[in-house]
Amino acid sequence: MKKLITCSLILAGLAFSAQAQETREQAQKRTERQEKMEKARAEKHEKLNLNEEQKRQMEAIRQDYKTKFEQLRNTKLTQEEFRARHKALLEERKTRMRNILNEDQRKQFDEMKADRKGKKGKFEGKKRGQMKGKAPKDEMIRN
Repeated sequence: MKKLITCSLILAGLAFSAQAQETREQAQKRTERQEKMEKARAEKHEKLNLNEEQKRQMEAIRQDYKTKFEQLRNTKLTQEEFRARHKALLEERKTRMRNILNEDQRKQFDEMKADRKGKKGKFEGKKRGQMKGKAPKDEMIRN
């Protein structure tokens, strides 16, 4: 009986340890992703030559979008309804952002968007496994 209890405690400890390790890794990945997004946002603001007021307004728009997206995620919708509402939310954010830019900044904003779309198109038509460093979806391990 003591062996059974001891084994159970050891297994529970190992499971908890593995879960804690996974959580730390997830937190580290999240932090890295956030830092990367902050860097990209700062670069975008620099390329657009935003003044402090525009930066503040952009951040307010971003926070508003984030709040609305979280509310959207917490609703029970079909996939089609979710996509439609999310698309409308993205369009609203883009419109609000464009409205705080001057004419030169809007032109630069549109060029940056076209460049991003051009980079995405580079991988169009390729299977997931054919892209550098990516495994095919059916070969990916899911946790």
